[in-house]
Amino acid sequence: MNGKKVEEIERAIGTMTQEELEELRLWLDEYAGPRPLDRRIEADLAAGRLDDAERIAETALRFDRDNSFIQLLLSQIKGARQSQGQFTQAKEKLGQLELQFKTNPGDARVAFELSSLYMQMQQTSAAFHILDQLIDSPKADTTILLSVAGAYAQLQQGDRLEAVLQRLVKMTPENPEAWYDLATTQARLGKGNEALQSLGKALDLSAQRLDKQPKAADLRKNAATNQSFASLHNRPEFQKLVAQ
Repeated sequence: MNGKKVEEIERAIGTMTQEELEELRLWLDEYAGPRPLDRRIEADLAAGRLDDAERIAETALRFDRDNSFIQLLLSQIKGARQSQGQFTQAKEKLGQLELQFKTNPGDARVAFELSSLYMQMQQTSAAFHILDQLIDSPKADTTILLSVAGAYAQLQQGDRLEAVLQRLVKMTPENPEAWYDLATTQARLGKGNEALQSLGKALDLSAQRLDKQPKAADLRKNAATNQSFASLHNRPEFQKLVAQ
């Protein structure tokens, strides 16, 4: 430590009250042991003793304000405290949502909020379980099924997406897009035969719709260039479907 630093410390001590001097003496007795101060703070931080770590770091900075390492540790402590608070809030919110969903498993808003929170907490199995329960609910209408299908598509859950779309085509058997989405999903899953059957249904319904609505989407043209069906391009059945 250079002379200038010593003079600064002496001036600081000279301005302290008797009560502050006694606090400094007690603090030095407790923390000026053989283990370096920064190690003590790091140990408290690693053990989750945030109050102790923050108290030591703030006291240390009172006497060494230019210590960049202690400043960094104090910043980490405050960040950990903020994360701890957010985690506590998330757990409280999770408990509330779990109770609401248990009371009303058909509430789509609660189900999506709960599954989203599970995903944020990296509890993916629990999130999927909530969505699976939602589509099993008697209240699951086409809007709910489409929302869950969208969620599973984003999460790349092909098998679950197929199951939801199977339900959707049973609920709306005259919807060509529902059959088409089912066909693309089955094709990506390597279920070629099932995909061709679903695609055939989708294209038949699309053709019927075009007879009544000439400006409607032509799924046959789309299927011919859709890369989801790349694995089917060489199959005669596929060629026949898109050529009709």
